[in-house]
Amino acid sequence: MDTTATTTSSSTPQPAPKYAGLRRLADWLLIVGFVAALAMPLGATFLRLDADSGAFENRRKKDFPRLTMSPKGVVAFLGPARDWFAENFGLRGLLVSSHGWFKVNVLGASASERVAIGKDGWYFYRLHGAIESYRAQTPLTEAELAQWSRVLKERTDWLAKRDCRYVFFFAPNKSTIYPEYLPTWANRVGEQSRLEQIQAYLQMQPNLTVVDLVAMLRSQKAVQLQTSKYHLYYLTDTHWNMVGAMLAADHIGTVLAQWYPAVGRQTWGYRTETDPRFSGDLMGMLGLFNLQFESVPVVVPSQGRLITEADVVTWPLVVENNDPAAANLPTAVVLCDSFGIKMIPFLNRQFRRVTYQWTDQFLPALIEKEKPDVVIQSLVERRLMDYAHWNPEGLE
Repeated sequence: MDTTATTTSSSTPQPAPKYAGLRRLADWLLIVGFVAALAMPLGATFLRLDADSGAFENRRKKDFPRLTMSPKGVVAFLGPARDWFAENFGLRGLLVSSHGWFKVNVLGASASERVAIGKDGWYFYRLHGAIESYRAQTPLTEAELAQWSRVLKERTDWLAKRDCRYVFFFAPNKSTIYPEYLPTWANRVGEQSRLEQIQAYLQMQPNLTVVDLVAMLRSQKAVQLQTSKYHLYYLTDTHWNMVGAMLAADHIGTVLAQWYPAVGRQTWGYRTETDPRFSGDLMGMLGLFNLQFESVPVVVPSQGRLITEADVVTWPLVVENNDPAAANLPTAVVLCDSFGIKMIPFLNRQFRRVTYQWTDQFLPALIEKEKPDVVIQSLVERRLMDYAHWNPEGLE
């Protein structure tokens, strides 16, 4: 056997692959890109390049926690610091908005459990019974109806001893006024919603002034759409818009005029303009705040400016009407939630002095201080699903 025929091919240099340089470049680009992907969010976090106050997602973000140099202080710092980082993670806003836009506009699905996508560009708040209230699946019991009546009567009687009247109203959910735009699964189940139940019950109780806004808003929605092309509620927000709030305030004024005729004689000039770039609170919940818009009505007075919730520095907000014609108007305390706050520009002109407080409670101390002629209180309809109405001690 010839032993000289062994090969040495394993040690022979091979020619470089044809695209070896490009492959090395691609490898380096991959490494650099990977490192950059890790570093960019961290850098953006501490440079605050993607920071916002929380309005983007319709909530207030947590403040950065304080660190105290002790073993207990460090342990107490770690959890809040982790939560802060999760909320302020760099480029988080971009990622949230991209996720929301893709789910809503590509998949046709909601990006938040708090929001239901309705028909024709309408969005509805979904939690706290906002849609279930319309569906009428769980009616109020007789005991619950009686409790509401007792609470409102105690307030009425307590105020009457102070020569003050009490006016209460529920602000209807958007789904109550515009059920035709609800998603198809949100069908009506029961005969009466809780709002319809309690309105009918309270109307039969003597000496209670509970204003029903539902019939007025339902009749006006067709009128406004025909005459001005406006709806009464925002498509992208949970609340009524400026026209809806104005109509609600005017309806309250007709009730007040039976006691204070000067209220019924109030007139004012205004025009309605259009804001084509309104983005409501439901868009914030979806991560689409200031990314998805609607055209909404804006009420502009012929003279002066409207005082709104934007003028609030601290609560309560006190508005004085310095017009000499306001001398015969009553004074008021308005206890309200966000729906009532939207009415501020329009309730102002019905009183010579009015004090607003954002609350769902009855506040005897504030009323004793202000000594108003009338107390107006509002509560959004959905609170009928989860709110236990009560009075502070001393009103029984």
